[in-house]
Amino acid sequence: MREIRDDAPAILLVHEPFFFPWVPDRIALTLAGHMHGGQVNLPLLGAPVHLLERRSTRFIYGEYALGEKRMIVSGGLGTSYAPVRVLRPPEVVMVKLGGEKWLA
Repeated sequence: MREIRDDAPAILLVHEPFFFPWVPDRIALTLAGHMHGGQVNLPLLGAPVHLLERRSTRFIYGEYALGEKRMIVSGGLGTSYAPVRVLRPPEVVMVKLGGEKWLA
């Protein structure tokens, strides 16, 4: 990121969404995946895979904002641990850049 020398919006592609709080403010949009949107989402319990990895469920799926920074976490196509999905179907996300301000 040191090579970014102007004020143009920058997009960061990351595998691990849990780093979002440490992404520099200079990055306008972060795109992430990693946990397949939880893959198995149980009513009232959420995604038990986070218990296996001892991770927060804070950035598991969807759109997030911290100050001016934005992040989209996709549910993705694949699976991990087991070839199963419950209440989180596979998806391909299309992101449209530009236009009106989003995620107010």
